[in-house]
Amino acid sequence: MVYGKREMMAEYICYGVLYIAEATIAWLYFDALFCRKSSGLRIGITCAVAYLLLFGITWFNSVVLNGAAFFLANLLLLWMNYECKLRSAILHSAFLTSIMFGFRFGAYADSLAIMIVMAVISKMLYFSITVIAAKLWAPNRQAQEEPAFMGLLCILPIFSVIVSAVVVYIGVRAEMTKPVELLMIIIVLTLLIVNLIFMVIYNHLQR
Repeated sequence: MVYGKREMMAEYICYGVLYIAEATIAWLYFDALFCRKSSGLRIGITCAVAYLLLFGITWFNSVVLNGAAFFLANLLLLWMNYECKLRSAILHSAFLTSIMFGFRFGAYADSLAIMIVMAVISKMLYFSITVIAAKLWAPNRQAQEEPAFMGLLCILPIFSVIVSAVVVYIGVRAEMTKPVELLMIIIVLTLLIVNLIFMVIYNHLQR
């Protein structure tokens, strides 16, 4: 489907926000599992540069190139900024890559709004899996947390995915006018951002 200039601009902005979300998710995942050897400022800058490059590479529309670049970017971020062995860095980067590229939403390209919403939902699923994996693979830190609160951390992103799916279902069943499409995008983006902010605050308090 060919989009107009306004639609293309909206697409770029939304996917830019999603890449910021991806960088934040990777940062939270690494923070949950490894001790930092770099300052927060350096980690933030390197994440921003790495994911800006990934955002540019995306427009080549090559799954192989995108996957390889995503793996290498996260491998370098982890190796440069955290205390971990190379083998662990490779394994965790491969894990993030495998779950990131397990979600495909190109089938919804006929509708820009639906494609954006499905892309946001895929990021929430990605976030949910990384949160659960981090809690399972960080037993030493789990001992300092109450089980009920740990459950909330894992359930919140999953609940957000369910709410987003309901929103999409209602939107598809309703007449897909421009206000409905915009409302769908705002709701799912807000849910994703709220989840990330909640986890960022939690990690900051834990530190």
